[in-house]
Amino acid sequence: FSAIDSFEDALLSLKDKLKDVPQVVAYAHSHSKIRSKLELLQRIMNHMNQNSMVKMGTRPAELLQQIADLKGSQFNEVAQLAKQIIISKQESLRAVSRKVRGMAKA
Repeated sequence: FSAIDSFEDALLSLKDKLKDVPQVVAYAHSHSKIRSKLELLQRIMNHMNQNSMVKMGTRPAELLQQIADLKGSQFNEVAQLAKQIIISKQESLRAVSRKVRGMAKA
């Protein structure tokens, strides 16, 4: 809906395409809850990060990358948090790698 000026116009366009009013209502309801869904997603990501549940190369890391790639002003905060977690994990991985290489040389 990024090319459509308003939420109301988007709903009318969706109604014309789908011809299914209950489905349009479901989309509208889901869209109206996006802020609370994004806040929940941020809390989940923080919990996973704080409890070392994100390892690079795993499905959670892949999902973080997809979240980091989200476009649109409503996704800025959650995308930024995902990027911060990814960078933090990459830096930790590099530090461990340097430490292992240092131990191997000794």
